[in-house]
Amino acid sequence: MSYIDWAHVAENPDVKVKVLGRDLLNLRAKINSIEEELSQTRNDLRSKINSLEELLSQNNSKLVNAEESLKQNIKSFDDSKFELDLKLNEANTKIAKQENELSDLLKEKISLEETIINKNKEFSELKDKISKLNEEISELGNKLIMAQKEPKIIKELKELMFHKGFLSDKELNELLERR
Repeated sequence: MSYIDWAHVAENPDVKVKVLGRDLLNLRAKINSIEEELSQTRNDLRSKINSLEELLSQNNSKLVNAEESLKQNIKSFDDSKFELDLKLNEANTKIAKQENELSDLLKEKISLEETIINKNKEFSELKDKISKLNEEISELGNKLIMAQKEPKIIKELKELMFHKGFLSDKELNELLERR
């Protein structure tokens, strides 16, 4: 192989250089080989680019589908959240209402307990009054019985006094014991 002064050619590209035919053929063979490799590499790259573009298209399609699915899920979750918020508000309203009702019932219970205590006191007082009145009735009954017997005793006393003119302690005690 002959030597080509590439530095000289690079400095003066229009210069004529003597080259052996063999060197030119070798150079042409190398160029053809490199061009074939380049063509093969281009074809491989085109094939890979086509494959990658197809894969990218599929992935884009999957991403679009996933995005649509996510949007639907987000909308569904938002709708569910809205419904749950409504239910929560209704539940909180019911709880507040029931707490108010419970508070009112507790107040009413306290009031009723106080009323029961007062009524029990009144009942106890009335019971005591009834007991006292029953005692008074019993005493009045006894007095009535005594009063009803007294005219009889007085009548007997008058008779004894009329017949005897006097009355002994013993006769008086007997008369009082009979009543």
